[in-house]
Amino acid sequence: MKVQNAFDKLSEQKSFSAELGFDGSADDIYAAMKNEDDFKRSDAEMLAGLTVKVGAASDKPLKDTKDGGSMSLALSNGKADLFELRSVDKKLYIRADLKAITALDTSSKGSGTKELDDMLKQADQLPSSLASVKNVLKGKWIEFDPKSFTEFVKESGLDKEAGLPDASATLDAKEQKKLIAAVKKALAKDATFKDAPSKDGVDHVTVTVAGRDAATDLVSALKGFPQFKDAMKDFKASDVPDKKFAIDVAIKDGMLSGISLDVAQLDKQAKGKLPLSIAIDGKADPVSAPSGATELKPQDLMSAMMFLAMGQAQA
Repeated sequence: MKVQNAFDKLSEQKSFSAELGFDGSADDIYAAMKNEDDFKRSDAEMLAGLTVKVGAASDKPLKDTKDGGSMSLALSNGKADLFELRSVDKKLYIRADLKAITALDTSSKGSGTKELDDMLKQADQLPSSLASVKNVLKGKWIEFDPKSFTEFVKESGLDKEAGLPDASATLDAKEQKKLIAAVKKALAKDATFKDAPSKDGVDHVTVTVAGRDAATDLVSALKGFPQFKDAMKDFKASDVPDKKFAIDVAIKDGMLSGISLDVAQLDKQAKGKLPLSIAIDGKADPVSAPSGATELKPQDLMSAMMFLAMGQAQA
């Protein structure tokens, strides 16, 4: 009941953020994963620095939000933001450090970086009317209306040509709540709860989940959502180890403040511990639109592609 109340209190806030990352050094990660195929020391160093941060905000309690409110997603390597997306007032804002993202792939031996450098040099030749496309490639903020892009792609037939999913496959706010309720019910059925020692004024509860049973019930819960049909078609609950997994839930002032899991429990090849943690802030700053973003229109992308293709043909 304590864990349920902690989740409920979080849903009563008007904003929250959650930051996910490995709670260990590159040495820890490499020691646990070195027996995996093609896993290198450089991979461990990359994973040790990566964090994913998500946020949500609304003008009312999150549990009562019907339009999804404002949301954000950011990927960082510990030195800089690699990618950031924000959704505010039905508009999307994106920026990406393409060079830093390309550098994450240590297997390409620099070929990916060279290709990107060539593309950026070509982009410098784009006319000023396509400044928004330049900004995309240079890691500056751009904004666009998802509805206009969806309509453009559908009208042009590119969605069928590229095999893109139908936009109706996304979950609206009502379906999101239904999904959360279904997942909570499925996981709770196969979980037990036990109080753990408090640390620095934070309560802890150990949640033990029967892995294969929980996976079976989770698959059953997701069957009611057509949006997950393709994603789940190759998943087999029998592939999940038939054992129990321990999850640590942190609760501060009655509200959920963190979740941690030793993901080495999920992998037979892993040696030692590999803790993955999610730090949760129920009083995070609201998600806001970035300043200075350049509007990107679907026609801009098409024009830029044609311009670059003509340049390559003449080269």
